[in-house]
Amino acid sequence: MELEGTEMTMRILKDGNVLMEQPLSRFIIQEGNLSLGIKSKQMLDIPMVFMGVYDIEIILPGQTIAKKGIYNSYNYVVFSSTVKDEDGQERTYLDCSDNGLLFRILG
Repeated sequence: MELEGTEMTMRILKDGNVLMEQPLSRFIIQEGNLSLGIKSKQMLDIPMVFMGVYDIEIILPGQTIAKKGIYNSYNYVVFSSTVKDEDGQERTYLDCSDNGLLFRILG
């Protein structure tokens, strides 16, 4: 997958094979956990198995951070927004506010 024009990307690998590659909006390493915020407003197909061990690469300009972690969860937060159209009708739209993966860091 070609990810031109992005500043941060992530790769999830198993046995050297890339399972997933996506642009990132953020990542957080805290208290032994790695949280990846994915730049996507659509729900993703997650190829990882709960509690499976994976290699994670975070690719930044000039630096790659490599971690090994246990896959814990996929979070997909949806919110609704109600607006009035020009004709006075209220319409409700759904949008995604977060699309993230959580790993427990092994090393």
